[in-house]
Amino acid sequence: MRRTIVLLTLLFALVCLSGTSFAQLKFGTDFMESDTVWSVTHVKVKSKMIPYYLEGIKQTWLTANQVAKEMGQLEDYAIYSSILADSGDYNLTLVIEFKDLAQYDEGRKNYKEFEEALKRKLSEQKRDEIVKSYPELRTIVGEHLIRKVEFK
Repeated sequence: MRRTIVLLTLLFALVCLSGTSFAQLKFGTDFMESDTVWSVTHVKVKSKMIPYYLEGIKQTWLTANQVAKEMGQLEDYAIYSSILADSGDYNLTLVIEFKDLAQYDEGRKNYKEFEEALKRKLSEQKRDEIVKSYPELRTIVGEHLIRKVEFK
C-alpha cells in the first residue's frame, strides 16, 4: 500500500511538473526575430598562431568587409577573440552584420562589382599569397546565419 501511495505521488508530481513543458511560446505573440541578420564564423586557430592569422585576415577579411561596407552591402563587422585561446572548439569568431536578408542577398547578387572594388584595394595575387597559409593556421568549425530573438 505504501509503495502504491509513493508511486501515485510521484506520478502526480510528474504530471504537474510536465505541464509547463507543454507550454509553447508563439512567434509574433510572445517573441519575434530581428530583421537584422548576422553571419557568424567560428574559427579554431592553432595554439600561439592567432597573431599570424590576425595579420592575414587584417589584410584580407577586414579589407573585404571595409569595401563591402562602403558599398552598402553590410552594416558592420567584428572579430572576437576568446580569452581562453587554447580551450574549447573555437577561439576566434568573425561576425558580419546585415540590416536584413535583402541586404545579405543584394551583396551576393553584386559580387562581381564587389570583387572589382576589392581588387583596387588588394590585388588577387597578394590575397592568394596571404590566404594560402590559412589552412595551416586554422580550421573553420562553424558558420551560421542568425537573428536575434526578442521577447515581447
